[in-house]
Amino acid sequence: MNKLNQVLIVDDDEVNNLFCKIVIEHAGISGDVHYCMSGPEALDYLTACINSNSMVPDLILLDINMPFMDGFHFLNLYHELGFHEKLPSKISMLSSSDIEADIKAALQYESVIDYVTKPLSEEALNRLVYKLNNPSTDRSYG
Repeated sequence: MNKLNQVLIVDDDEVNNLFCKIVIEHAGISGDVHYCMSGPEALDYLTACINSNSMVPDLILLDINMPFMDGFHFLNLYHELGFHEKLPSKISMLSSSDIEADIKAALQYESVIDYVTKPLSEEALNRLVYKLNNPSTDRSYG
């Protein structure tokens, strides 16, 4: 039984996207996994979901290091455009960076519930699902 209706992965690394999709589906977290290769593509995808009254992701896995628009730029626009108010989606950073400043900066956004270092694991996914289902849970790293 799937625990989330939909997961969106925002990462410019196609191999990582495929790996994450396999891990998510294998863990039974969701059978509906989409990915966008850039921040602008993800914002367009979310806008299209809103405009067509389509299902929106419960969880967005967001990479930090992407060309043109990094994860923090995406988060700024996500909040400036009001997506955090229009969508029930929550975000987890998914990055190879374990720099404390990145972790602290990411967790300052109200829509960010966690910070996961790559590679994505089933344990991290279960923690994310728990945090989604228990909103009062601590949003700290790990």
